[in-house]
Parts: sequence; C-alpha cells; structure tokens
Amino acid sequence: MARFTTVLGLQVRERAGHDLDRLATAIDLVIRTLGPTSIEPH
Repeated sequence: MARFTTVLGLQVRERAGHDLDRLATAIDLVIRTLGPTSIEPH
C-alpha cells in the first residue's frame, strides 16, 4: 500500500509542474496520514 501510494504521488508530482512544491507538500501530508512508512521525506 505504501509503495503504491508513493508511486502514485510521484506520478502526480510529475504532472503538476507549475505548482510542484505545494502539491508535493500536500502529497507528503497524505502519505503520512495513511500510516507510518519506511520512506524518508525528500
């Protein structure tokens, strides 16, 4: 689940382009909300 969420997040980040930082922050918050993972924030 965590891996799928991360892959989905990366795909969305690549499509965002113009609003990358804000979107990346939102995605990171969603990933943290879904539960603990071994993925370090970038």
